Amino acid sequence: MRSSTPILLTLAALGLVVAGCSNRQAQVQAALAGVCSGRGVPDAAAYAGGGVHPVVVLTSSGEPHDWSDDLAETWYPQSVQAAQLVACVEEEQERSIEVCPYNGPDITRYRYEVAIRLVEARTGVEVASTVLRGNDPRECRQTEDYDLTRLAGDHISYSAAADWLRAHVEMASVSASTAPEPAVEAPAAPNPQPSIEVSVYCGYFGESPVTIGAGQPVTLYWKWGAASEALRQDYIDAASFELRLDGELADLSVASQSLNPCDDVLCVTWRLPPMTLEEGAHEAMMTVTLDREITDGFDLDNNGAPDLYGPSEWEAPACEIMVE
Repeated sequence: MRSSTPILLTLAALGLVVAGCSNRQAQVQAALAGVCSGRGVPDAAAYAGGGVHPVVVLTSSGEPHDWSDDLAETWYPQSVQAAQLVACVEEEQERSIEVCPYNGPDITRYRYEVAIRLVEARTGVEVASTVLRGNDPRECRQTEDYDLTRLAGDHISYSAAADWLRAHVEMASVSASTAPEPAVEAPAAPNPQPSIEVSVYCGYFGESPVTIGAGQPVTLYWKWGAASEALRQDYIDAASFELRLDGELADLSVASQSLNPCDDVLCVTWRLPPMTLEEGAHEAMMTVTLDREITDGFDLDNNGAPDLYGPSEWEAPACEIMVE
């Protein structure tokens, strides 16, 4: 009896410690839930300096993400006041990368992708974004089982996200012993300006030109809405895009993708990383190609049937951006 009592007390104490840590983590996550929607938390720490920048991992809607349990203990903030970053993780998407035709059911090859935005907790301003892509499935063979209709690569693992996060979370500080001593005190660096979002369809919606200030970061985006998740995904699978900025093709592979409700419909939104444009006039022109006929599920022309789009190629009117 003497030997069992301390063990039971120790186990009980350990349970309280684990529960306490879990509750503290939940409290920090709940306090930062609005950051992924652009609502900063003034009590959080600024994203500045060297060393480790504590981060929490949430879904795009602000719920704790499954990867939260995999986060390194040294990365996790012990309080809201210690938090600097929030990783906003979108739902994993399945992308069709090839359809292999056969004398029988075709086989579609799929790759998984996850969009992540890294946001400063205090301001709600995006710091970085990326799309993590899983490995491609094996190639289609000359002959396959008749019942096989799909090939898929691996799902996105936390380790892939951690590799990308590390460059932003772990930043080596400059040693005071090796840093040159300035002759005079250096002025404080100005706070980065928040990015302004500009739709590449601003010309189509009659909002062109858009005027922004010099040095103001710009996030170009485009979106589409549908009446159901299935119809929204149908558009994602059928649509391809070509964006020219001042006549030069933009790299759309770096665009993040988010799925969210907007104006009472289900939207998909693509965003390019923030960029800074030189002073003067700039022109963004988007071309959308639909490889098959689709519908958004709405009847905007009131003819009693859902509106149909494609197969087609549509060039949107130019969106002019004035930087002055």
